[in-house]
Amino acid sequence: MKQLRALILISCLLVIVNCRTRPPLQFQENKQDMPSLIVVGSKSSTINTEDEQSGKYQEAIDAFKQVIKIEPDNADAQYEQSGKYQEAIDAFQQVIKIEPDNVDAYSGLGLVYGSLGRYQEAIDAFQQVIKIEPDYYLAYRSLGTTYRELGKHQNAVDAFKQAIKIKPDSAYVFTSLGHSYSILGKYQEAVDVFKQAIKIKPDNVNSHFNLGLTYLFLDNIGSALDEYKILKALDNEKANTLFKLIYP
Repeated sequence: MKQLRALILISCLLVIVNCRTRPPLQFQENKQDMPSLIVVGSKSSTINTEDEQSGKYQEAIDAFKQVIKIEPDNADAQYEQSGKYQEAIDAFQQVIKIEPDNVDAYSGLGLVYGSLGRYQEAIDAFQQVIKIEPDYYLAYRSLGTTYRELGKHQNAVDAFKQAIKIKPDSAYVFTSLGHSYSILGKYQEAVDVFKQAIKIKPDNVNSHFNLGLTYLFLDNIGSALDEYKILKALDNEKANTLFKLIYP
């Protein structure tokens, strides 16, 4: 029974870690204020002069900055929603030609590459950001996410830790760090960081759910049930999923 439960838990955790959709309550703040990313630079562009085109590229960067200011942990979702990947790549590459040290352009480029599954190119872009600006939070956060997609969880842990040093109030990064710790079998470390994520954002469904899963890896049924009870008030569907894992 214990081996069966472990297999179920590992499968469930891998699905959660690799799922590209966002947790239901993870990114709900300020949605009504979220600007749309301006994407320029495609072959169909009707901009005629270099000055006009440069101005439009600056609009793209300004829009990107506004996105990461409001929701830095959800910037990549904007490209997934628009689907205009190549236009975004063209825009950011043109900005880099004009301003080779523009960290926002490299960061945006990395996010688009990551959304397309071009992970090594994404890593190269994020590492270039860090080379130019070592304290750029989004680069470390996104680098960790990209390493996680590649299954390089120790690299992900290292990147997430750097992100936390820069922005210690990000529930998203603590939860992501907990995912990687769990995959590496470092369950107590995972418990500690999931708790930190919950301390920052008490109604974080994803953190409570994964904390409950991690308690099961530690055979701590009582604490897993505590998380189930909390989830009942936050997300009944997730609570029921956890309950079925506790009592398969």
